[in-house]
Amino acid sequence: MAATTTPKHREFQNINHASLFAPCKVSDSSCLEQTVNAALPRILTGIPELGVDSADPLFNDIIEENLPKLKLILFNSTVTGFKDCRLSNITFNEDMTSVRCNAYCPSFHLHGQYDISGQLILLPIQGNGDFTFHTGLFLVTVDTQLEKIKGNDGKTHFVIKKFKVDSVPTKPIIYEFTNLFNGKKEQGSITSPCKRNDLKCFENGLKTIVLQVVRGIPDFGIESSDPQFLENIEGVLSGLNYTLYNSTISGYAKCKFINLKFREDFRHVYSEVNCPHLSISGDYEISGQLISIPVEEKGHFNAESEYNLTSEYNTEIIKSSDTKSNLHVKDFKVKPELLSIKIHFGNLSNGQKDLADTVHKLSQEKWQEITELLENAVWNASFQKMVNNVNKFLEYFTLDVTP
Repeated sequence: MAATTTPKHREFQNINHASLFAPCKVSDSSCLEQTVNAALPRILTGIPELGVDSADPLFNDIIEENLPKLKLILFNSTVTGFKDCRLSNITFNEDMTSVRCNAYCPSFHLHGQYDISGQLILLPIQGNGDFTFHTGLFLVTVDTQLEKIKGNDGKTHFVIKKFKVDSVPTKPIIYEFTNLFNGKKEQGSITSPCKRNDLKCFENGLKTIVLQVVRGIPDFGIESSDPQFLENIEGVLSGLNYTLYNSTISGYAKCKFINLKFREDFRHVYSEVNCPHLSISGDYEISGQLISIPVEEKGHFNAESEYNLTSEYNTEIIKSSDTKSNLHVKDFKVKPELLSIKIHFGNLSNGQKDLADTVHKLSQEKWQEITELLENAVWNASFQKMVNNVNKFLEYFTLDVTP
């Protein structure tokens, strides 16, 4: 910042030395952190006598974001929370032309008006009205390029040439939009809160969640469940042990809901889906007695099947504020109904054709019985992975718990 000899700048010099910054050596990071953090709230709240506007609260006439599939405009928005940030690890390079620091910001609050249209993740979205954003702790890294200039006072000063900010939220951000989809609640059931007594809204929302989770949402850290990779599945039965390695399940995206029910308090969810084309392949190792034949095998396997899957979920509601809560799946159980299957085990009987043919014949004749013996460990591992992903997704959406 270049200095002049006007009364205002002489006043700045008095403020600077008297109350804002204590002198520090560039190499003294502890002193730098202490003096900058002491001065930051004063600077961010504004210094009218120097013509420095407030940055907390910070008012923006318009913020526009144009993405390939989404257009978002925020009007007359106000941000608060900057003055609570604390800087650390302030380091300069040797010639003092760049400075890097970390910032820990406990929370931000942003409110104003919005206009949105396009596609958010996988959801078509549109609307305009009021909005609020609430965040938890943000971890921020700032890289700043400085330029040295000669001021009117004959001294060297610094100005900011350019900067780069990287930020990572440590907790889900709560987004609240009024009038999404122009008030058509059935279209926006998952991007706007559902009232406790609106089971249809919640049903539509859960179906949308499941579809998104199955496809995967990289922005939420959710991997695809179609295909779904399971590294290791172990099954222990009476007289039979087996392990499936590096298994891949495909076909969940083609499953269709047959039935979906909720208790009014959302503590229990019941679901029935039909999956017409499920396939699984991988490597296996099995030992013990399969029906009536002793087996000690390992190799590659694959199966093509159709299932009706009935599942039940016990949920809990975790409060995130006085009036907002998140739904969380606590536990589940799944009951598969096998409708048809074709299954093949490679290298049965270590390649001994006669014995292998006997086991294959048994697997075709007793397919339902064999599958029922082996399937529970597969479904439990697969559904646990999907439930974990659903819970990740649910962290980003709130229930309105007001009456």
